[in-house]
Amino acid sequence: MGEALGNMDIIVGVGKSLAKKAMKISTLNGGNISPEAMEIIAGEQNRRHYIHFINKAAVTFVDKDELLRDAKGKYEFDEKRAKRLADNVVGALIVAAENKEKPLEALIFDLELGKGKMRKIIRGMVEDGIVKIKKNNKELGIFLEGVEIFFGEGEVFAKRMVNITTLGKGVRDPEGLIVISNDKNKEYYAELINKATMTFVNDSDLAEDDFVCLPAILLCTLGKYLNWPVEDLIKHYKNIPNAKKYSDDFYKKLFSPKNKTLLIKLIPGAAKIDFNKSDDLVDAWVRILKSA
Repeated sequence: MGEALGNMDIIVGVGKSLAKKAMKISTLNGGNISPEAMEIIAGEQNRRHYIHFINKAAVTFVDKDELLRDAKGKYEFDEKRAKRLADNVVGALIVAAENKEKPLEALIFDLELGKGKMRKIIRGMVEDGIVKIKKNNKELGIFLEGVEIFFGEGEVFAKRMVNITTLGKGVRDPEGLIVISNDKNKEYYAELINKATMTFVNDSDLAEDDFVCLPAILLCTLGKYLNWPVEDLIKHYKNIPNAKKYSDDFYKKLFSPKNKTLLIKLIPGAAKIDFNKSDDLVDAWVRILKSA
């Protein structure tokens, strides 16, 4: 074993500082070690700091926690895990915006997601959190300067979004678009399918108090846009608390690099929200994005 490890550097550290060490010695930052020759094991909470190594080094992220904590049938907001999710979303947004081969040009949220009060919560997460992030988070705002964020609802909005691309009268490359929409509006985005990266959410069976975890859906979609390894995408899909579970073979087809469209079926009763705490959830999401 000693001889086998003789030419191998083993670097141990914690969090962001270790990620900086890895970057410093790699050819990504003027070092002499190719990322393809590196194996990295890190906590899921530090994914953001290793985002440039994904699809290059052999990266394993370890996470023992579930995204949300079940308490008497309700899914309560857990700030520590929510911050981890927000950090991952921010990290993925930065890499997508920096991607020179396929720069992210627009995030499109068709807000017909959830029922009743849940839909208002979704709008708050987008309008108060994601849309304003460029102003409220200066670091991320620099990276997202060229990324437009649109939100609306239904057929008219969908047709307008198609029209901002070169498929209509616009100038945006369809392949630089990320779209999250309700499955019932899929037909209105037909021209963008297999061009834009799209996620369609089927919430048809949900009640008003069924939770729609938009941040987890967004992270999975960003990962798809960035061609994250299938194993990582499966893990993030499973962190959507009420997403229908499938066989491994189905997941491999769903997350195949050839497939640019995700279909997510949400199961009723699997993740309920306490509306007495829903304002806290939106406020916390906005606060976390500001500081991520």
